[in-house]
Amino acid sequence: MDQHDTTTAAPLAEATTKVGDFWRGQDKVLDYMQIFVRGWFERRHAGTQAALECAQRMCMAKTPVDASREFQVWAAGSLQRIAQDNVAFQREIMDIGEAMIDASHRYTAG
Repeated sequence: MDQHDTTTAAPLAEATTKVGDFWRGQDKVLDYMQIFVRGWFERRHAGTQAALECAQRMCMAKTPVDASREFQVWAAGSLQRIAQDNVAFQREIMDIGEAMIDASHRYTAG
């Protein structure tokens, strides 16, 4: 191995490590996003099922008060799902932020 080979090997190895860290970080962000989106879709499916069941119960209600009560139950569940969306989104932002900080530490540590 001549002098030229040893002077370029270290920077190439470092670049290879940094490129690998970057793309592994991207994969991690995508994993976090997939978890968030999967939960979001599950809550939307639960919401549409709850709306269907609510509408059916409202149609069968004997009084306007009964129909109103069914709507209130559905609305409370809807608000709960919105709150769950917010918590999941905050967790998503925190996870992505931590992954970015970790990646930047590895990037600048070399």
